[in-house]
Amino acid sequence: MSRLLKGLGVLSLIVAFPAFLFAGEKLTILHINDTHGQIEPVEAKDGATYGGFARVAYLVDSLRSEAEAEGRTFYFLHAGDALQGPPVSNMSKGKLDFELFNEMELDAMVVGNHEFDFGQPNLDELVEIAEFPVLSANVVDELNNRPYQTFVEEKAGKERILIVGLTTEATPISTHPANVEGLSFLPADSVIAALIDSLGYGERDFVIALTHRGWTADSVMAERVPEIDLIVGGHSHTIIEEPRKIKNSLIVQAGARTVYLGKLEAELKKGSLKGYSYELILLSGKIAEDPDMAARIAEAGEELNKQLGVPIGKTEIALVPGLQGDRTDVLSLDDLLARVMLEETRVGEWQGKNGLSWQIGSRTQ
Repeated sequence: MSRLLKGLGVLSLIVAFPAFLFAGEKLTILHINDTHGQIEPVEAKDGATYGGFARVAYLVDSLRSEAEAEGRTFYFLHAGDALQGPPVSNMSKGKLDFELFNEMELDAMVVGNHEFDFGQPNLDELVEIAEFPVLSANVVDELNNRPYQTFVEEKAGKERILIVGLTTEATPISTHPANVEGLSFLPADSVIAALIDSLGYGERDFVIALTHRGWTADSVMAERVPEIDLIVGGHSHTIIEEPRKIKNSLIVQAGARTVYLGKLEAELKKGSLKGYSYELILLSGKIAEDPDMAARIAEAGEELNKQLGVPIGKTEIALVPGLQGDRTDVLSLDDLLARVMLEETRVGEWQGKNGLSWQIGSRTQ
């Protein structure tokens, strides 16, 4: 089978627990989450850049080669919310992101709430593009069918590994309701507990919950479902520098927008972690870029600039964004955009929500 900014002065934090003399199967897991279309690097106020898919690709490829040379089983996982970010991603509604994930040989991804932002048909297209499993065990349709793959079964030597995808139950209120019409989001804790039992997994197996539910929900699940060994999480954009251990579960999460990449190296024996080390790697300028990936991203940026450079009209007055004076003035750009949104939506309450969201954006231009 084939991370925002915090403590930027520190490249990475390594936490290690010795394996001593245990002779188990060796495993390397890399993970990202909430990439939100951050194909290009994030630029900090000081001009330094962090993240971006080209750095992720370079590091993943390097670490995969190391793992293979050492005879380690290797997985690269994404804990959801690949969509909804900069125009270079949004213009393709995530298709470019998924094509680049294929090039990085992503091993599995869980469906996040923002995967629904462009509608279910678009998500269906993304699943078709993906050369990796797109998972969610707790999403069901009106016929109680599961529209997405629920789990992946793997082996590391003699060790059985189960990877289960779980999506936040709050998805219907964290995307437009129309985008999830006909879908239900079942309680994830009970879903994974029942699935583990029905598949016959137990204490001698290694169970990974690949979740997009947030740190708090992951912590509760660790308390309730002791059969879970590792929770690779997303949704809350939490930077977990040192893996959190709750009962039997180790919980990791790597911030957001590709600023960090999590790296877990572990030794398994009879389904249990007998030793592990963890590194939360800051993808700063010290990390090289994969040249092919960088070229592909630059090409996408050039195409975006062409599309955004096409005139769509002209104005005889200056269009001024933001708030001025006593902060109650209705400025020309605000008025124009509000009228366009009103004309396009015509959905009552949703107009107000969109207007508020847009106003915050106009103030930052």
